[in-house]
Amino acid sequence: KEVTWALPEGFVLGTEPDMRSIDPWKLKGEIICMRWKGYGWQLGKIYEIITTATPRLAKKFNFRVAWADNSKGPASLTAANYASGADAALDSWVILKKANKD
Repeated sequence: KEVTWALPEGFVLGTEPDMRSIDPWKLKGEIICMRWKGYGWQLGKIYEIITTATPRLAKKFNFRVAWADNSKGPASLTAANYASGADAALDSWVILKKANKD
C-alpha cells in the first residue's frame, strides 16, 4: 500500500524555492519529501548537486538524495514538480523544515 501524504512529526512545509534564480548549492542539506511510484511519500536529504561533470546523470537529474530507507539516488527536483498533498503527481517533492518548539 502506498504511503499517503502527511507531514512527518516535527516538520512543517518549507517555502517553495524559485528554481530559476536559486543557487542549487543552497538546497544542499535540505530535507525533502518526494512521492515515489508504487511507494508513496519518502523522506530524504539532498547531499549532492549533479553537475555537467557527470553528463549522463545531468541530462535527467539535478540532485542526489539520501533517503530515509538508507538508499541513495539521483532525483529531478524542479519547480514544475513541487507539490504536496494527497492529489500531488508522482515525483512531486517539497522542502521540509524542522518545526519550532514553543
